[in-house]
Amino acid sequence: MRVRSSSVVIAGAVTALSLASSSSLVGGAAASTDPPAGSADVTPEWESIVDAAVGEGKVVLYAVNFPEQNERLEAAFEQEYPEIDLEIVRVTSEIDAKLDSERETGVDGADISFGVNYPWVLDAEAAGDLAPIEVGPNVAAWVGTPWLDAERNYLVGTTQVLGFGWNTDLLEGEPPQEWSDLLNPEYAGMIGFTEPASPVIADFWSFAEEQLGGEDGLRQLAELDPVFYASGVPLMQGLGAGEISVTGYASAQLEADKAAGAPVEFFVPSPAWTSANLVYLPSWAHRPNAAQVLADFIASPAGQEALSINGASPLDGIESALVDIDDVQVVDITRTPEWAEEYIARWSDIFGR
Repeated sequence: MRVRSSSVVIAGAVTALSLASSSSLVGGAAASTDPPAGSADVTPEWESIVDAAVGEGKVVLYAVNFPEQNERLEAAFEQEYPEIDLEIVRVTSEIDAKLDSERETGVDGADISFGVNYPWVLDAEAAGDLAPIEVGPNVAAWVGTPWLDAERNYLVGTTQVLGFGWNTDLLEGEPPQEWSDLLNPEYAGMIGFTEPASPVIADFWSFAEEQLGGEDGLRQLAELDPVFYASGVPLMQGLGAGEISVTGYASAQLEADKAAGAPVEFFVPSPAWTSANLVYLPSWAHRPNAAQVLADFIASPAGQEALSINGASPLDGIESALVDIDDVQVVDITRTPEWAEEYIARWSDIFGR
């Protein structure tokens, strides 16, 4: 098992994540990608954690992943640990409020979370509200790489790569292959996106702005009167239903929609942008041992095979991965709500939102 160290795309994220070496991808030698000696060994300490997890009997995961990813993860985990029931709750924008409420009231909820709520995670780390991820037999291979926080408060479990999508019944002419193709006047009123309602989506728009040639490119896009959706799921549903004919904010979930009969196609441009789904453990979890076991499983080849169908994996040799992680630009999680607020204000002025 080898953990990838990107030499291209995460320079911004490395410093912010307080990862193993802040210079590992910024003008210095790359962090070691070789697993530590004996990383596959199962220690007596780890065996005791697994035994305690079996005693807890289940683990609750809050996940932003698409339903197919969650289903694959649940099946793979329960095959490996049949005595631990994995309960996955899909959460998106409400995750911060749910976690805050559980911390304050002590009510049972998430034992482990898998999301893109970076400001909350960074604040929770600073407040000491995250339990360090134990160095299990799989997590051990991630130590010292840019994909695991130096204090082991979170790891990049997988990514969600975004690309272009189109409705094959509606799109006339050639589909988009490059970012500049999205400015085609034929897409007027029929091109869809999500609004930058959070730092992570604002980061996507900052990337898209760069690919479109700067602010002038955004203004050209605005002239096409795009249709905006609250998130990627209703956007892709709208694409399949014919509400729009093309989008620059699609995921490989379209491949599953296509297999189910939807008239859609998906394409990953170069360069492409990807989010980073962080795995972290609330310190108030009711089943802390099962949470540790699940975190270690997510870091395993089997966990990565289950999760990487819509993105890239930090591990080498993951056949289900959509693209190589060296070929995409990973979100910069250091971008604060203040940065996002300023960016969104400028974006809203351009698009009249």
